[in-house]
Amino acid sequence: KLGKVVERFPNVLCYAVENMEEHVEFLLNKVGVREDKLGKVVERFPQVFSYALKSMNARLEFLRSVGVPEDQLGKVVERLPQVFGYALESMGGKLELLLSVGVPEDQ
Repeated sequence: KLGKVVERFPNVLCYAVENMEEHVEFLLNKVGVREDKLGKVVERFPQVFSYALKSMNARLEFLRSVGVPEDQLGKVVERLPQVFGYALESMGGKLELLLSVGVPEDQ
């Protein structure tokens, strides 16, 4: 599957190892991605290495602000690592739509 990662995102070969290690540490320690799921996260979204950690942290803060529990952040990212590539405004708009159709806010 390594070939598939390189095929989907050849720029991954251009990143410094130190940069990639920082991202791995962030995903494991700040996000809570389980170590046995990390490879799948990278396989599904190798572009994760291209985002600034500050930007990734902003997406985590957004998820927290809408009620995603801290211990579930890793699972959200395991299911949808592309969340790091979404515009914050777009995510907010989608949540507003969910509220408008009757999905209740957390109490």
